Amino acid sequence: MNWINDKGATFAILNATSNAVFYFLPIFIGMSASKKLNVNPYIGGVIAASLLEPSFTNLLKSEENLTFIGLPLVVTDFASTVFSLLIAIAIYAPLERLLKRWVPKVLQLFLVPTLSLIIMVPLTVLVFGPFSEYVSSGIGIDYMLGFSRILTGVIIASVWPFLVVLGVHWGLVPIMIDNFAHGGDILIAITAASVFAQIGIAFGVVLRSRRNKDLRSLSIGTTLSGLLAGVTEPILYGLILWYKRLIPIVLVSGAIGGAIIAIFDVRVTTFVLNNLFTIPVFKPMYGYILGIAIALIIGTILTFVFGFEAKNSEKPLEAKENTNNLQEGVSTMIFAPLSREIVKLENVPDPVFSTEAMGKGIAIEPENDTVLFM
Repeated sequence: MNWINDKGATFAILNATSNAVFYFLPIFIGMSASKKLNVNPYIGGVIAASLLEPSFTNLLKSEENLTFIGLPLVVTDFASTVFSLLIAIAIYAPLERLLKRWVPKVLQLFLVPTLSLIIMVPLTVLVFGPFSEYVSSGIGIDYMLGFSRILTGVIIASVWPFLVVLGVHWGLVPIMIDNFAHGGDILIAITAASVFAQIGIAFGVVLRSRRNKDLRSLSIGTTLSGLLAGVTEPILYGLILWYKRLIPIVLVSGAIGGAIIAIFDVRVTTFVLNNLFTIPVFKPMYGYILGIAIALIIGTILTFVFGFEAKNSEKPLEAKENTNNLQEGVSTMIFAPLSREIVKLENVPDPVFSTEAMGKGIAIEPENDTVLFM
């Protein structure tokens, strides 16, 4: 918006603050992955840091045929990459354990880290880097876009709500971040169509449920959470999964918006949630705005016209009042629908629940597939 000079020191400092975590992401991945695999996290961090050190990064500018001890070397830019380091640490973990068995204890303090670095850094440069580059470019999102932009947008936007419900959508985050190092990510942009389709559905429920004050209040709150924060789990769990007639609506509206965004090849180079405040970071912005606007409008219109109520179905906020209401200081027995141990909500691996954004509660780790209803 030209509020500050992008050539000045103010911009440089603020941009460094924003970009540092992504530029040095391999170091964080190296340390955290090593810690997860119970090996030395500092060696994992140094393996990654070696690939960002100027002596190595300067090789990217070389036009000569490079070799390492006679082996052909394809130099890869490891800044902001994910998969190369995940592969490297997965190999480093058993290597460290093997070295600790072979190296005498009196020599392990310096010899195990030294041998680990001498083996892993060249191996990552020679093998893992080019391999991940080949995989990401060969079978990645760009390949899908080359096959059919429309189909790519339709598929990604359509499956996104189900990935969120299953909780596996966080598994795509490394792919999204890895795309930043390859010209920008389109996955975040395409999933915005699904996000705004859900917001449109919630707003359609607002317009249609004028007589049901509780449902209208719920819909208004979920609409605002989606628009202002990009959090749509309350819409999914509170409306779409309850009123099954909304499922085809979210599929159709999201698919159309996703196809439009894919056609315009909308990209983003920083990780954001899709909401009103993050619109300016998507390029081209007009393609992004067109896609999310159409998804939202179609979702709203279809919900308002065709409705969401199924015949003879209960409505979530119209159940009979329970005479045994919870009261402070009074013990109340609550029967669990599943068998097994109770898990604190803060330990659930989904921040929407663990932060109590969906409200207070507990989680249950089931021991079978039987669910009981009163």
